[in-house]
Amino acid sequence: GLSLRHGTPELMSDMHALLNDANSNMQLAPAWTLAHLRSLRPSHVRIIFEGDKPIACAAAWDLRMFKQTVVRWYPPVLRLARVPLNMLAPLTRMPRLPAIGCPVSHAFVSHFATPPDRPQLIEPLIRSLNGSANSLKVDSLTVGFDARDPRLPIVRRAFGGLEYRTQLYLVHWPDDAAAADAVARTRLVAPEVALL
Repeated sequence: GLSLRHGTPELMSDMHALLNDANSNMQLAPAWTLAHLRSLRPSHVRIIFEGDKPIACAAAWDLRMFKQTVVRWYPPVLRLARVPLNMLAPLTRMPRLPAIGCPVSHAFVSHFATPPDRPQLIEPLIRSLNGSANSLKVDSLTVGFDARDPRLPIVRRAFGGLEYRTQLYLVHWPDDAAAADAVARTRLVAPEVALL
């Protein structure tokens, strides 16, 4: 009874309710406005429906007009190996290494939500964005998860790729340590990686 649909302007209000409901259970997750969602390109949005009810969503978000990672230097060995590695990239499922002075060609998997009891829906959502990645002419998609998120092992197993690990710190007043510890242990952190 599941169906995968491309986004349309009419479906953005369904996605808005779904995203904000899912994000309300996460720490540091954004509260999206309907106006913001309508600024996404609907052709890069995917929504999974169960019957007529939206239950999961994701989008490919290209922010290269506003922010880029530009390669300024490679170690000598990597500089020499760049061309052969790029020839092998399609076989190894690794992104191509851009020339020095060129931006990294990637977009973000963003605006995603899955039901807590069905984390496996993240895999078909990301796979469905491959066409968007091709039309955007990007070599890779970047997605971020809390290390405790049940979707992370599914993404690792299905897609592999490179991991960039970071650490977030929760700062509190000395007399709020118990409350801060409870928040850190009980709720997943889900900042929008595209906005970091």
